[in-house]
Amino acid sequence: MKQNKPVKSIIQTPIILLLFLCFLGIETIAQDNDSIVPINNPKRFLRKIDISEVTHNGIRIWQDDFSGHWVGLDFGFNMLINEDYSGYQSEFMENDVFRSNSAYINFLQQSISLQKNKNTIGLVTGLGLHLQSYRWMIKPLLFKIPAM
Repeated sequence: MKQNKPVKSIIQTPIILLLFLCFLGIETIAQDNDSIVPINNPKRFLRKIDISEVTHNGIRIWQDDFSGHWVGLDFGFNMLINEDYSGYQSEFMENDVFRSNSAYINFLQQSISLQKNKNTIGLVTGLGLHLQSYRWMIKPLLFKIPAM
């Protein structure tokens, strides 16, 4: 018994092949050299360039200074890692992760560049505030044991 292909796949295959061939034949013009202007007399052109206009306070390739990323806000969740309660009768410090949160507020930044001609490597330090809050599943009760 011979099985026929569905009509949908018979129509789709040539259409996909035709679209692929159409996109393959499109000429791209993004790589054309349209911004290069030939100079007839380069020595005369180079005499007109003032080197102080190009360099600005010394020879530097990039004029902007190094700027790190320190100032900002950060929010997160707190949790206890490596909880070992083998010495206690019950697990009294079960952390409620979604109610235990932390916030970092960094409001002062100092960036120090380590390169003379580039601005890619440097040190970043700053001043900020770190707030943490821990919440427990069961409220722990603390008792003061009198000294003997």
